[in-house]
Amino acid sequence: MAGVLAGAARATPLLEIGFGRVVHPSIIAEGVVATLGAEGEVARIFIRSLQPEGRVSRIADVTMTCGRLRLAQVIIECLEGSLEIPVLGERSGFDIAFDTGDRTGRVKIDSPQVGRVDLTVGTHAILTELYGLPLDRLPQVFAASSSWSPSGRMSGRVEYDFGPGRRLKASIRLDSGGFASADGLRAAEGVELAVDLVGRGQARTWNWDADIVWSAGEAYLDPFYLASGARLHLAARSEGDRVDLQRVSLNLDGVEEVKLSGELDLGAGMLRSGALALKGADLAVLGPSFILPAVAPAQQGLLTVEGTLDLVIGVADGTLSALEIGLDEVRIARSDGSAKVGPTGGAVAWYSDRAGELAVHVAGGRWRSLDFGAFDLRAKLDARSVELAAVRIPLLDGAVVFESVALVRGSRGWQGGGAAVVEPVSMPLLSEALGLPRMAGVLSASIPGLIVRPGEVVLDGALVISVFGGYLQASRLHLFEPFGRFSRLEADIEARAIDLTGLTETFSFGSISGLIDADVTGLELVQWRPQRFDASVRSSPGRYPRRISQRAVQNISALGGPGAALAIQRGVLGFFESFGYRSLAIGCRLENGVCTMTGIGGSEGVRENGSFVLVEGGGVPALNVIGYNRRIDWNEFLDRLQRVIASNAAPVVQ
Repeated sequence: MAGVLAGAARATPLLEIGFGRVVHPSIIAEGVVATLGAEGEVARIFIRSLQPEGRVSRIADVTMTCGRLRLAQVIIECLEGSLEIPVLGERSGFDIAFDTGDRTGRVKIDSPQVGRVDLTVGTHAILTELYGLPLDRLPQVFAASSSWSPSGRMSGRVEYDFGPGRRLKASIRLDSGGFASADGLRAAEGVELAVDLVGRGQARTWNWDADIVWSAGEAYLDPFYLASGARLHLAARSEGDRVDLQRVSLNLDGVEEVKLSGELDLGAGMLRSGALALKGADLAVLGPSFILPAVAPAQQGLLTVEGTLDLVIGVADGTLSALEIGLDEVRIARSDGSAKVGPTGGAVAWYSDRAGELAVHVAGGRWRSLDFGAFDLRAKLDARSVELAAVRIPLLDGAVVFESVALVRGSRGWQGGGAAVVEPVSMPLLSEALGLPRMAGVLSASIPGLIVRPGEVVLDGALVISVFGGYLQASRLHLFEPFGRFSRLEADIEARAIDLTGLTETFSFGSISGLIDADVTGLELVQWRPQRFDASVRSSPGRYPRRISQRAVQNISALGGPGAALAIQRGVLGFFESFGYRSLAIGCRLENGVCTMTGIGGSEGVRENGSFVLVEGGGVPALNVIGYNRRIDWNEFLDRLQRVIASNAAPVVQ
């Protein structure tokens, strides 16, 4: 039959031919119905299901309408036609020419919205050429891509030889590409990508060689941020879901060499076995994108890393089997200068099936205002435990010593314990380092029970400071998230027989002679700022000289706030530089940012009118300091204390 049919469709077709299934080595069409009208009418081909070879989803209800149809012996031509695919929601220009004798032909699809696709089908090969194909249409054709919201345009050519020696050659370019997962944890934009791929197949086995160049754009794959500038070369062998990565090399800014080999399971989406090796990794370049997001995600915006890293990661049966790390001149620091470690050098070797070790030298460091000296870290490692050798960390003129520290990895993370000792540290040196007024004495500690759990450290022992002729002891120390953004400390503190003369002169408070005891229970610090405690300071029991200067009296009155008063024989006050006192006390219970104050006798010493005695006079003239305002904003109380200490003006008594 020969001729040309054109024109508008008519209700009753001249000829209708149905094909149950049409199979080509590169594509399968099912439910094919060809409808031919009379002369002057259009021809129509309907395909219920169209599926290219491979894992591509089926495309349903494809309709091809021919503006000009030519049938001549084995030649079929559908020209000036249109292609309608419901999932795309629009029509595209369409031309097809096919020789049913040798099964060769060509197909052209063109649309301003969908782009242009040219297919040339040979006896043993098919060539596909793409021009500006929009990726945002992929979810409509390939359901698996719907959760990724792809974008950008793809161009290039794919040549598939399906003869006895199968061969696939592709050269694809992606412009302004991107994607975004539904959960927001994976996204990319502005991606410029070039892929050159060659595959050779035999039976179910394929050998692949690929080069991928990422020249522009950025991506976020939680928790990693990635920027363009990478080139990947891959040589692999695949059979079904199994991919044998024979040689994978990556050229990446900041790394001398990256290599990967192993077996990949596409069905499970995992590396079954293999090894990843990095050589000469510059941590200043890779740290913000790869290292910190993995090891310290809460701190990555606050930390900087420098130095060089060598790394080998081994995987067996889908799990980590080996980890080898080499460190050279590595430095880690907080951007605000409050903490730093390094330079550090050494090696870590961990294996799942045998013993490993850690040997690292740390040249020094800083935490807050304290500088640490050099020390060595050595440990025995195995699959689930770490046994740390005794380590002595110099601190000023003393040291912090950790002994018998052992950690075990459980279901909740690493936990264990050990012991710690603080060798005597000079308080004059420590107070200077912390920016405090110079104080005499020493700090020491013996902590036989050091307990480490995920996110917390518990000190089962006492931290003792010998200062101002007495001592200060901290117990029940409990530190949560010590290196986190919201670190928290809990403790109880007691002080006994503190010499007030040395204390008040050190902090420029005026002069008070005598001794005091103090207790702080339920202390809670968040980011080293007090949030909650119950504190009391009071005269120590016993017989000793008790005198208080005019300036100290005024300062204690200032701490009492508006309403604090001096109950004294004011007519003779101006003739005395100091006064005797019987006892003094001040208490503060901090909760919700408010300090509830008490004086002598604590809460039981509060009078019916709400007043409380801070200083009870003794001798002549009789002197009492009475407070009336019990509830004080904590920040206001600190401001008063700072003003009192900072002021060196002599008090004026009228």
